[in-house]
Amino acid sequence: MSLTILCEEEAFVVGLVLSEARLELILRGFWDVPTVARLGAALRSAKEALANAGFGGGAYVTLVDNSAFQVQGREVIEALSRLVIDERPPRRIAAVVTSALLRRQAQRVGPDHSLFGTRAEALAWLEGE
Repeated sequence: MSLTILCEEEAFVVGLVLSEARLELILRGFWDVPTVARLGAALRSAKEALANAGFGGGAYVTLVDNSAFQVQGREVIEALSRLVIDERPPRRIAAVVTSALLRRQAQRVGPDHSLFGTRAEALAWLEGE
């Protein structure tokens, strides 16, 4: 149940828990559009690793931890919204949000994402299928 980190930088961490078919993102700080592009490249690599392990589109879940993420500018939110459009999405996406403003932004970026106040609640929902 350990997280294998595929990409880590100051703004984000992208990792996998292959034993649970889970992609994890930890988002931190205030971003610019090039940061979103770097996250996109990291996500493509992670999804390729999932597919190589037998967990293609729809066969994995995603946890997005926004607890250290700041409220973002319009251009970043628009770029993130384009990034989450996926022709083969995970079967469930849970996001951890810790403020009302972040909750609104998370709903705008991923209207079909389920939002939770804590990581434990998000994991319990992902595991409760």
